[in-house]
Amino acid sequence: EQDADIVTFIYRPDYYDLEEVQDNTAEIIISKHRNGALGSVNLRFLKEYVKFIEDDTMSFRNLPGQEGADIFGDGGSGFITRPSRINTDSDEDIFFDPN
Repeated sequence: EQDADIVTFIYRPDYYDLEEVQDNTAEIIISKHRNGALGSVNLRFLKEYVKFIEDDTMSFRNLPGQEGADIFGDGGSGFITRPSRINTDSDEDIFFDPN
């Protein structure tokens, strides 16, 4: 845990048979995030696809500290997103010798 940047947990009441009505809810708990907010996100779990989808009550966009965040800007929390150089390097810079 001390070396991890992010520690998350998945809690699904249906897995433990704690509820009589199985509504396929899931909670992603972000308990450590070195560069971001902590909190939890409510999702729906689709068993037949083994997939999590957004719940109407909350999403990742509603986490505390994310006001004004956009995917192309500074992230709204002092983060800077840098593009990968692999996407900008031209093929002319790559030398391949088949021998």
